[in-house]
Order: sequence, then structure tokens, then C-alpha cells
Amino acid sequence: MIFKIFGIRFEISYLFTAALAIFIAADKTGNIIIFLLAAMVHEIGHLLCMVILNAKPDEIVLNPGTIRIVNNSITTNNETLLILLSGPVINLMIFLICINFQAVKLFAVINLVLFIFNLLPIEGLDGGSILKLALRLKHSEKYAEKVLFIITLFFASGMIFAFIYLVMNGRVNYSLPILFLYLILPYIIKKTC
Repeated sequence: MIFKIFGIRFEISYLFTAALAIFIAADKTGNIIIFLLAAMVHEIGHLLCMVILNAKPDEIVLNPGTIRIVNNSITTNNETLLILLSGPVINLMIFLICINFQAVKLFAVINLVLFIFNLLPIEGLDGGSILKLALRLKHSEKYAEKVLFIITLFFASGMIFAFIYLVMNGRVNYSLPILFLYLILPYIIKKTC
């Protein structure tokens, strides 16, 4: 589905919509709504930074496992770095504000998890984009992508091995294969598109 709002092109893949519907339907706790709210706060952090830097997004693409905000007018590495850090920083700020209030403690913890998770040096996450930006300062684009792929594969493989270990010991944690798919899908989508 593709549409425009305020001159910004939005692209929402059907797989994104299907995955979201499955997660909401499968969630018996209602925690998915809290997670989605924290994820929205994260993305709003990126968008606020872009507004401050006068760098209006050209498009916002929603695929399973990733939300990509594209801006073709950013010219400096410092601006890019600020925008990449702004999402996790907002999550950290929300955590620090909310952690002392029992009513929103879960929201605080989820924001902390998003802060840490998004800074992992993995393709599709802010940390991966930051690593790629740093590597491109001294190396080629191809080298940066290769390093990022190896690190992403390492983390994703760890999730699968942890899942297999838990299954073999009589415990099942389905969040691990879901996390594996989250880590590897953006790379697969990027390579096939």
C-alpha cells in the first residue's frame, strides 16, 4: 500500500500488516500494544530530530522487522548520526522518566529494551546504521556491508542456537525464532529488492 501525506511517501508492505495482525491476535497479555507504543515513541524521536535539523523525510517504508525513514537532503555524517541516535535516546529518556512510576513500569522497561536492542550493531537497526556509517569513513561501502552482514548473522545465529538449546531442555521460548526472523528479514528483503 502506497500513499502520500504532507508530501511524504508512505509504503506499508502487506507482510508488515500481516505480521502486525498476527502479533496482535496472538498476544494474550495486551503487552504488544505497550510495545507498539514504545516503538512509535522511538520513531517519533527520529522524526523530531529530522524536524529540528530541517530534514523532512522523503518516504517512510514499513516492512516486517524494520521501519525505514528515508531523507535524501541530509548531507553530513554528523546529521545522520544525530538522527540515528535520536530514537534510542528518546527511549532511554522515557525509561528514566517512567521507571519510578509503578503504573507505567512495564512501559519504562520496554523502552529500555528498545534502547539497548536498537543500538546493537545489526543490519536494520540504528546501531547497524551507525556502525556502517563509521566503517564507511575509512573503508568502502562493500566492506562496511560485509562486516555488518557477518555481525548480523552472528547475532541471529545466536538466537537460533539459544532456541534449540531451550527446546532440547524442555523449555520453549518462541520469542527467539521471532527475534531471529526480525534480525535476518531486513537483510533478506534488502538483498532481494
